[in-house]
Amino acid sequence: MYREANVLPPATTKGEDGKSVKVGARDVAVWLTAVEYAREHPEETVYFVSENHRDFTKGTGGYRWPMDEDVVGLGDRFVHLTNVGELLETVAPPVAVAPDTAHDVLVKSSDFIIEAGLSSWASGETPFNVRLQDGSVAFGRYWAPYEDPAAHLLEVRDIQGFRLGDQEWCLAVTRWQFAGTAFVSMFTTQSGAFPTPVLQLAACEWEATVLVPLNAGDEHAPRVMKSGPVKLAGDPSEVDWPMPPTGLEYARYLAEQAEREGRKVSWPEVFLASMIAFPSVRERVDLTQYMPAQPRGAARSELEL
Repeated sequence: MYREANVLPPATTKGEDGKSVKVGARDVAVWLTAVEYAREHPEETVYFVSENHRDFTKGTGGYRWPMDEDVVGLGDRFVHLTNVGELLETVAPPVAVAPDTAHDVLVKSSDFIIEAGLSSWASGETPFNVRLQDGSVAFGRYWAPYEDPAAHLLEVRDIQGFRLGDQEWCLAVTRWQFAGTAFVSMFTTQSGAFPTPVLQLAACEWEATVLVPLNAGDEHAPRVMKSGPVKLAGDPSEVDWPMPPTGLEYARYLAEQAEREGRKVSWPEVFLASMIAFPSVRERVDLTQYMPAQPRGAARSELEL
């Protein structure tokens, strides 16, 4: 706070002359945290990585005062890098990774990809475009809560391998197809042209840069390094469409959900389940006739409505 108040780097001002304000307390906190850690751990090398060249500089040609005094005595133990790529080149020697190997380890990470996708863009707060079985386009709001969509790896490119200590990692740009039962917005004229969510089999694609461990038995979790936008699935005939759940499977979901919450299934749930239960025989059906069940993260007022 002292540095921000006195505009001491990496703190600075923001705005035009005469209207500028003092900012940068957060940048100072980040910077001093790295510096203090380096001083308190003389046996370790600290890698400071930031693309904020304006405030932190690029680490070459010397720092502005008082940042130059902050690193006095740290020598080569304080290494300033400007992006993750530079970090990997510095601390991780390259390893050759065959395309088939990268594909196999990524497929084994499908469950992680599903969870990462649901967490990043399928929470219901921002609609995402989906392709329906008939080829039409709709806005997806939620994936059905009783069963996660399936994730199929469509493409792997820009494969890189690295060795970090005893572990080997693969970094690749991936494209995944998500297909499952979703709550989608279908427009109706009966209530004034606003979206009414209905259940439909839907599919979309997601591109993400993923870092996965290569070593067999490595318990390190994969990481999504960069998440791209959700895109429409291609030709619906090339989508691996799942079968809709049976009424028994849906009823089981309601019972398990109530048990997890430490309660019994309520009569409203029983009543609604009797109205929205899916066919008992697995077959491809039009799901638009069924009212939506409880979506992920829905507000209580929406459920009551």
